[in-house]
Amino acid sequence: RRRWMGVTARCRQLYRVWNAPGDEVTRRCGADARDYLIVQRLILCALLGACVPGLGILLPVAMHLGSGADIADANLDEANLFARTTVHHLPNDSPYLWAVVLTSAVAIVCVEWIADEIS
Repeated sequence: RRRWMGVTARCRQLYRVWNAPGDEVTRRCGADARDYLIVQRLILCALLGACVPGLGILLPVAMHLGSGADIADANLDEANLFARTTVHHLPNDSPYLWAVVLTSAVAIVCVEWIADEIS
């Protein structure tokens, strides 16, 4: 019977695979495995490039601005916390909308650059 690998052992294994040189992967597993790992690394970088700005910039800005909204606003009450994480409650002339636009543009450039590297 095979035992399950612990979280630390799994993280160590993934770290070793992530840092394995291409020629070592080719020698042990073949060129297809090397290409697969290259694509997976680039996909992970693309996901991080899209998620980090959203979680690090957009979500805190939307939460901060949503928490200062009018208490009488039915869309932003405690029963609907998701509404505070979106930009629908920002006024059209708010300078914080530029944070959304610029962060989205950076995320798109990161993803497109990674997609270009893959192809």
